[in-house]
Amino acid sequence: MLTHTTFVASLADTNDLKEHDTFIKACIKRGDVSTLRDLFNAILERYTLSLDEWAPRTACERILEALALT
Repeated sequence: MLTHTTFVASLADTNDLKEHDTFIKACIKRGDVSTLRDLFNAILERYTLSLDEWAPRTACERILEALALT
C-alpha cells in the first residue's frame, strides 16, 4: 500500500500505476490537495520526466488532472 513517503520512490520500479491512481483518488476524496501538490513537486525534483520515465510523467499528468477537476 502506498503512502505519502513511498509514492514518489515507487514510481521508479512500477509497471502499473493502479495503486498510484487509487492513492490520488483517495487524496481528492479527502480534499487533501496539499499532499498532491507535494507529490507533484517531489516527482519533479527526483525525475527528469524523459520519455524513458513514463511512470513519473504519467503520475504528474494524473495529479494535474485530478487537481484541475477539484
